[in-house]
Amino acid sequence: MFARSRRSAFTLIELLVVISIIAILMGLLLPAVQKVREAASRIQSSNNLKQMALGFQMTDSTNGTVPPAFRAYIDPAKNGYTGTGTAFLYLLPYIEADNVFRQSFAPFGPPYGTLPSYTVVKDIVIKTFLAPADESATQQYLSGTSDALSSYAGNMKVFAHPTAISLNAPRSLKDIKDGTTNTILLAEKRAICAAGYNIWVLMENSDRGPSFGLSNNASAETNLPPEIQPNDTNCSPGRPSGFYSNGNSQVSLCDGSVRTVLSSISTKTWQAALTPANREVLDIDW
Repeated sequence: MFARSRRSAFTLIELLVVISIIAILMGLLLPAVQKVREAASRIQSSNNLKQMALGFQMTDSTNGTVPPAFRAYIDPAKNGYTGTGTAFLYLLPYIEADNVFRQSFAPFGPPYGTLPSYTVVKDIVIKTFLAPADESATQQYLSGTSDALSSYAGNMKVFAHPTAISLNAPRSLKDIKDGTTNTILLAEKRAICAAGYNIWVLMENSDRGPSFGLSNNASAETNLPPEIQPNDTNCSPGRPSGFYSNGNSQVSLCDGSVRTVLSSISTKTWQAALTPANREVLDIDW
């Protein structure tokens, strides 16, 4: 007769040991996975910032200035036709989205319409305008509006009048006296805050737009450094956002380069990097 073999089983202690080991491994792996995801998001956003910065350089070379923050802008391709919109709308032809730009003008009369047709383009996803780390930009536009969201904002001291709130008086990059390598052009910014939102396509006659760093007549908050990992309820519509670990953020400069801004940057240094012609010397925390 053959002896019947008994099937061994895990004891309770062995099961607890295995579960503990799995928990430890997960605890070790999850931070690594999160770091990889953050690195990928940061790289994609950096590419977006660089592409937009180079596009604005091309608009400057073509038209003599960057587009205005908002309102009228002359498009030479339309024989002097003046349209309205944000600077990001007029950036489209320079980031390989000319077809979207052309769709934004309703055919009311030759050769183009008198008003931008924002409802036509609000549903079109412009990935360059959305930062992967911006969890508030999960929707392309705000429900019930024609306002398309953006995870980036332009420095109003470059895109608007230097001494007064005029959204239709942009600069030429060649006139930036502080140097294009020392002046911020664009920054990452949450698309939606509790008190406002950041958009690249907006309704006619609206003064909401993707901007920060307003002139001295504006709210003081718009000149403050990026907020450290803000959420929907505590973020400020007038400040850029630090999406990444320790609240770090990314900006593109007027020379087309992209750099990381540490959350420890002082208000003094940040404000000096915003101004194009005040002749400040950037501190060591830049």
